[in-house]
Amino acid sequence: MNRAKDVLTKSRFKGQDVFGFKGQSELYACYRPRYPQSLIDLAVEKAPEKGTVLDVGCGTGILSIPLSKKFERVYGIDISQSQIDKAIEKSEEFKNISYHYQNSHDIGSFVEETMEGKSIDMVTIAQTLHWLDHDLIFKLYKKYLSEGGAFAIFSYAMCSVMNQKLAETISEEASGTESRFTAVEILNFDEEKKYSEVEEKANDAYRAFYSKIKPHFECQRDDIDKHFEHIAFSDYFTTVEQYLKYEVKTLDINSLFQYLKSVSGYRCFLEKFPEETDPLEDLQEELMSLYTCETKEELSTKELDIVYPYHLAILKY
Repeated sequence: MNRAKDVLTKSRFKGQDVFGFKGQSELYACYRPRYPQSLIDLAVEKAPEKGTVLDVGCGTGILSIPLSKKFERVYGIDISQSQIDKAIEKSEEFKNISYHYQNSHDIGSFVEETMEGKSIDMVTIAQTLHWLDHDLIFKLYKKYLSEGGAFAIFSYAMCSVMNQKLAETISEEASGTESRFTAVEILNFDEEKKYSEVEEKANDAYRAFYSKIKPHFECQRDDIDKHFEHIAFSDYFTTVEQYLKYEVKTLDINSLFQYLKSVSGYRCFLEKFPEETDPLEDLQEELMSLYTCETKEELSTKELDIVYPYHLAILKY
């Protein structure tokens, strides 16, 4: 698939920063899930040296900050100025990180000038590859990596409300032997815990919300939902390792809703259809009914087990 060099400038929003809605960067910084440390460690150990890392599509610094504790120098680049501004604000104490407004598809002058020609030990792309022309990226960046340098592609598909059927499904996947993944693991999972039918209905309502907003993402959303299964990484790299980690987190519904408000597909839906009912309000009403809550405030404190599917691809030329 040949993608636009800069997705945002080609979108129906005519160059508008899809992550620049009012309050978006703050929601992103506060409520987006953090990558499990064990997943970060898997990637870091594949870098030949712990010198320089380039974090492509760094957003608000969610991955850049933990990387700064492992590498001598972190460069974060993004084409959302609002995200960059928030990253700088959140990273004041981390003196080995610098953030730059930079198109990832035109990296040559940035490496030569801003990075002073440093070779890159690792390129990380977190929750961003589905916005990019992967063919161009994989071919272009090869000459800038140090010997033995690696790509680490992080992503997470849309989360789910844990329920009994889902618990059984992911348990079977984790214990299975036939998989394209090097390893499948479930973190913070209580095998003894049983879920009621209410959680399954809550997940159905949540997935209906997602189905409504999914067509309005200005990116290839299926890429991360299917863990990039359509990309033949072996066409570009000699070493390919892929890991899938499910993490179960207990969240109050307010925190879940704040995360959903940060999702670009939801914000784009609201922009395009201002007269339609807010799908998040529809979800809220359904959950109030399911959990017999009389007020939105009562619902907001209700806690649910939420499952995040994290994917990591570690790639070497």
